[in-house]
Amino acid sequence: KMQIDLHMRQGNGTYGAVGGVCGLTLSALENCSNDADITLQSFKQNFYFGGVTGYNEYFETVSCDNSGDLSLTLGAPGDKPSSVALFGGILAYTKKNVSYCNNSGAMNLTGGRSGKTYYVGGILAQAGANVYYYGTASDYMGNSGSITIDTPATVRVGGIEGSGSGGRLNYTLNTGDINVTSLGNNCYVGGLRGYCTGQILVSENKANVSLTTAGAT
Repeated sequence: KMQIDLHMRQGNGTYGAVGGVCGLTLSALENCSNDADITLQSFKQNFYFGGVTGYNEYFETVSCDNSGDLSLTLGAPGDKPSSVALFGGILAYTKKNVSYCNNSGAMNLTGGRSGKTYYVGGILAQAGANVYYYGTASDYMGNSGSITIDTPATVRVGGIEGSGSGGRLNYTLNTGDINVTSLGNNCYVGGLRGYCTGQILVSENKANVSLTTAGAT
């Protein structure tokens, strides 16, 4: 099985993006898959890390799968860890719909900075708009990989989506256990969605998981 190890240090850009298929996507992403284990040690100020793609702002993601284990370490002794990190089983950031996608890879995040906020989702880390998620009655889309986090930062963590403004969950399923240790304040952890600032439409969604949290909140 392929293993990808990356070490990203602070550069002149405002963000970095890593994915098992592509880092940044400038077209619709359909029928893509990654089965490589990816280990990333990041020092970028803003970072997007997904099992399939890191950043796909303007295009839909359809029928994409990740089965590789994903590991993200933010900073190292003597270094200044990332200010912003988005970490998703399929993708880290989008404003468009996500359909028929599945993640079975384990996700692990360690390190980081106190006072910062990190976003982690079994499918998507952060939605920049009202994102709709679609599966079917005979074929739920979702996450079965475990999510483990140990950080001094604040976190928004969900089995499907870490954070978003609204949208719809339609036939989604999470069976991956979530284990969070955080020293940050105002942390949000959910079996399907961690944090939402708008109206959510839900239809036939399931979460069968163990949620464990420890830390400040």
